[in-house]
Amino acid sequence: MIVRIGPLRPTALSLVWLSLLLTACSDASGNRFHVAGHWYDSDHVTHLGLPKPLREVSGLASAAPGRVFAHNDERGVVFEIDYLAPSIEPILTLADDVRDDFEGIATLGERLFLVTSHGVLYETRITADDAAPFTRYDGGLDCEVEGLTAAPDRAGLLVACKNLPDDRHTVVIHYWHLEKRAYDPSPALSIPTAIIADFLSGQFPERPPPKRIQPTGITVTSAGNLLLVAARQHLLLEFTPEGTPVAAAKLDPDVHRQAEGVEVDTDGRLLLASEGDGKGEKKTRGVLSIYEPID
Repeated sequence: MIVRIGPLRPTALSLVWLSLLLTACSDASGNRFHVAGHWYDSDHVTHLGLPKPLREVSGLASAAPGRVFAHNDERGVVFEIDYLAPSIEPILTLADDVRDDFEGIATLGERLFLVTSHGVLYETRITADDAAPFTRYDGGLDCEVEGLTAAPDRAGLLVACKNLPDDRHTVVIHYWHLEKRAYDPSPALSIPTAIIADFLSGQFPERPPPKRIQPTGITVTSAGNLLLVAARQHLLLEFTPEGTPVAAAKLDPDVHRQAEGVEVDTDGRLLLASEGDGKGEKKTRGVLSIYEPID
């Protein structure tokens, strides 16, 4: 592994830019992989070391071209990352010093949303503000949430369940209506894990499929498919809007320690945000990985 650390533009927070040339392993850590309509490989990826407030980065949402919004999992602070420059700035903080277990971020027009692990949504406006007013919508979901994105119809949000209380065999996605400001009573998608396991067995016959799939991030591709990242299973999974699996990639846990955010930008770059390790003597940074399409 070759690590190059270069000079940075002055910003409100220090940033470490890591250009990593990975030479080993397979799939997202060596060979080519195909998701979201593009081919990627580890020879065309750059990793951005994030500052301390984003050690536990927990979500990504597209901003302007070449930029994404990101947040951590404890405070209502949103950062804008220019991953081409690179630079980073905190752009807004929810008023009243809000603290919660934030697990996803999404935008709809000028609206910005954060979701908690209980499905509670915070809505604010995309504007520079260190005390941004917000509206809070109670969840009512019977699952642990981890992942938020704008729905393909742009009339609502998709919320991914990481853990269900009495069901280890289904991947569940809920829909939240912008107009109603409420969740649909029934899931938008319920995908049996057995269907995913059969698909993965065909894609990766060299290893048994996982018994569970626990999404930790979600986005929608330009084709309208759903792209999920599952940190514990070290997988990227792509589904049609009806829930049929169409693509998958394995993630190297040495590179993507705990992937909790995923986006695909308008130029086809695949972005993955991975938490660092804040425990023990050897703390590590959160990382934003940018895969360039090679097709």
